Amino acid sequence: MRSALQSAGVAAWFADDMARLHAMLAAGYEDLVTDDVRAVTGSPARTLGQFVRDTGGT
Repeated sequence: MRSALQSAGVAAWFADDMARLHAMLAAGYEDLVTDDVRAVTGSPARTLGQFVRDTGGT
């Protein structure tokens, strides 16, 4: 990530931060499930695929 961003002309400090962020995400930093959708809407959450099918998408 870092080298790709720097090759594209991104500032080194930004490339470092983005590389650090992507490493954290890959390690599961934001890997969590909540019940927020049900709490707010009263309905269970659904996958993106199910949403597309339910709303007439392809």
